[in-house]
Amino acid sequence: MRALLIALLLLASAPAWSTQGSGTTEHQRGEFRFHTGPAPGFVQARDVPEAWPDAPDEEPWRTWLVDHQVDLRDGRYALYEDLAYQPLSTELVGEAARLDVNFSPDFQRLVLHRVALRRDGRWLDRLDPAKVSLVRREKRFEQDLADGTIAALLVLEDVQVGDVVRVTYTVEGSNPVMAGSLAEGFTLAWNAPSLVRAGRAVFDRDAEVALRWRGEPRPLKRGRDGGSQVVSFEYRNIPAVLNPGDIPSWFNPYPRLQLARERSWADVVAWALPLYPNSPALPAELEQRLAAWQSLPPLARAGAALQLMQEDVRYFGIEMGDNTHRPQPPDVVWARRYGDCKDKTYLLVQMLRRMGLEAEPALVSTRLGRALADELPAASAFNHVIVRLRHEGKSYWLDPTLTGQRGDIGGRDLHDYGLALPVVAGADALVPVQAPEGVRNEVVVVEHFVPDQDGKAVELRVQTTYRGDRADDVRRSLQARRPEQVARNSIDYHRKRFGELTVVDPLSVTEDEAENILVVHERYRLEDPLEPSGRTRTLAAYAEGLTSGTSLPDRVERDAPIGLPRPATLRHEILVDLPEGWVLENLPGKKAIQGGPTSYTRQLDLDNRRARLVHELQLASDHVPAGQASEYVRGLREMREAMGLKLQLGAPTELRDSNRDRRLKALLRGALEDKEE
Repeated sequence: MRALLIALLLLASAPAWSTQGSGTTEHQRGEFRFHTGPAPGFVQARDVPEAWPDAPDEEPWRTWLVDHQVDLRDGRYALYEDLAYQPLSTELVGEAARLDVNFSPDFQRLVLHRVALRRDGRWLDRLDPAKVSLVRREKRFEQDLADGTIAALLVLEDVQVGDVVRVTYTVEGSNPVMAGSLAEGFTLAWNAPSLVRAGRAVFDRDAEVALRWRGEPRPLKRGRDGGSQVVSFEYRNIPAVLNPGDIPSWFNPYPRLQLARERSWADVVAWALPLYPNSPALPAELEQRLAAWQSLPPLARAGAALQLMQEDVRYFGIEMGDNTHRPQPPDVVWARRYGDCKDKTYLLVQMLRRMGLEAEPALVSTRLGRALADELPAASAFNHVIVRLRHEGKSYWLDPTLTGQRGDIGGRDLHDYGLALPVVAGADALVPVQAPEGVRNEVVVVEHFVPDQDGKAVELRVQTTYRGDRADDVRRSLQARRPEQVARNSIDYHRKRFGELTVVDPLSVTEDEAENILVVHERYRLEDPLEPSGRTRTLAAYAEGLTSGTSLPDRVERDAPIGLPRPATLRHEILVDLPEGWVLENLPGKKAIQGGPTSYTRQLDLDNRRARLVHELQLASDHVPAGQASEYVRGLREMREAMGLKLQLGAPTELRDSNRDRRLKALLRGALEDKEE
């Protein structure tokens, strides 16, 4: 609970550098330091309420106070946080007792003002600087990103259920490369009830202040404090906001107020342009490659350069100081053979321009996606950079940090990014990142069962075809694992479904890179997969190929959309060659089910002793509107039941009689043995 609260506050804020306050004490921890002392002068302190109002439902966590104040005068930045919370269960005491504040020592300063807990109406001081540790955090190092962040850690002693813990601190400073292009966010509710939520932003007296709400607007106070302009609020008795889960990346259920100095997207472009100057030269090795590609058609040249950046320059970012937003020079990136999104984008843009193509960096947000439209213009709104290539009136969106992509660049689908801000002179608005026309994302599983005449052993041939984005995903997965591991996992998967088996042909993969088609081939001999059911044999061949598109959401009753995978076609075909004298006892026919933007069909046919069962799922959208959630889930339940259709195979009369005789003899033997005992 507390961790989510702090995370939301820090995500909503973009730290900056300000003048240091007076009266603070420095505490050194190796090469790092923090400070203790009073709150900055711009802060208006609040008291924690004495009592929590009666509530019909007791929550295991209470947030008594969240006070978020920020000084934005004269290019400064100081973020003051006052948090008071109370664990009401043993399981949450540990979380309440941990202080964990991140900051970047290159351009930020942490000042701890107060750490205390209230028990039996008395406040007890728990701020002991000697017990505060400073450690490198690097939470994203496993994602190949180092940003120099450190964490101040303090574990409070003797915290008990019912104690109110209060933590007050200021983080001063901002990355100079941002040049003040920031927007300040105030999250107004969380997944636990809050008693007091307060906020205050101090601007220069003559600053033009823009604001934007997520959710319903609420009352604000706007006025003057000496020579400063102040926007503030205080809200009480705020109910918890339920996050239903399974939401699209662009949807955020928590209400928020955003404040910033008035600026336009053109101002953000003007901030970004100097970060990406046109490079006069590229390394000689790259120049040779560009010359070799010059005979190719324009989009093929772009595709060759993109694949080089994706596959030969690995992703790794050292985002410290102004390297958070300023890319490394192209020759440095190529020599290192690594870089982050801005490094790889900058190098790719220079290569494309060198080949006479029109390209520029484009700022996007993987966190917000299309919700960028709801943000105030600021550089802090973005966390990723891709490339926009323009050719013959069309835009092509390229991400050099992705791997495993193949096929014509006209089929690359990056619509998840939603909106982008091109870094090019004259750009003054966000532009949509649209999926290419005719993009085809598809998975087709064909399972071909060939039973022996007696119905015991069955040969299974499996061919799984991936196209488009689905092929990219599988290709990346195959590149990350050893072939024998992939084969072993597949054998284990089929053994769980059908029982014991032997491998007839080892797993193999074929590709058509030009069309971006990847095919996995498998062949097994199943020992005894047909289940006896009276006079028939049952083949339980569930449509596993559709399961990724038919997962039920965590919650059905909701006022938030449901996130779905990218639009795609999922198809699972089951073919059964009937041995001589065997019959299909299921009636052929077709079934169709609609669930919101998802449609399903099932078709069963019999043609020349081959039974053919086809399940197909069409995912037409990347989300389900909240109003369609019940309809969508109802459709999913019907689909999942239909996907489990079992094929009933009638054995020849003589085989049924033979099996019946064997069963009778076995029963008689058992009865005689019991009698003898």
